[in-house]
Amino acid sequence: MLKWKVLHVKYGHEIKVEQQLGRFGIVNYLPKIKIIRQWSDRKKVIITPAFPGYIFINSDNTLRNKVFYAKGVLKYVRSDNKDATLENDEIEMIRIAESSISEPQILNNHLEKGDQVEIIEGPLSGYTGELIEFMGKKRIVLFIKKIAIGFFVEIPVNHLRLI
Repeated sequence: MLKWKVLHVKYGHEIKVEQQLGRFGIVNYLPKIKIIRQWSDRKKVIITPAFPGYIFINSDNTLRNKVFYAKGVLKYVRSDNKDATLENDEIEMIRIAESSISEPQILNNHLEKGDQVEIIEGPLSGYTGELIEFMGKKRIVLFIKKIAIGFFVEIPVNHLRLI
């Protein structure tokens, strides 16, 4: 079974790289989130990469150098002098988190910034993260330790347990 690898790409080129890799026949995954941009005269919902500057690929070593034909690919993310890899269940966790992002939930006051929490209900049950305050709303940051990338996901307070 192939493992997922992480590519570092130029900031702002993630979607173009995703399309080019697809044309090359390389299975890839670019998690995306919706954000609201505020201008002086309007608000607009924009779809943007969840991990700016990174894209995940699922290929064997025969296609290792082919990824560099995609304009914007900088390098493979490496750990311990080899390509950093992710298991399918770790990619699945990102997919679940990506699809579970909804309207902001208000968390109650028994949890504080910096608390380590475990998700005890819902599709991300069993995962842990650190509670942070971001733009006035409390959210969970889940870290993928192998590649040291964190991402935001909103979780209702009744789905969390302080650890």
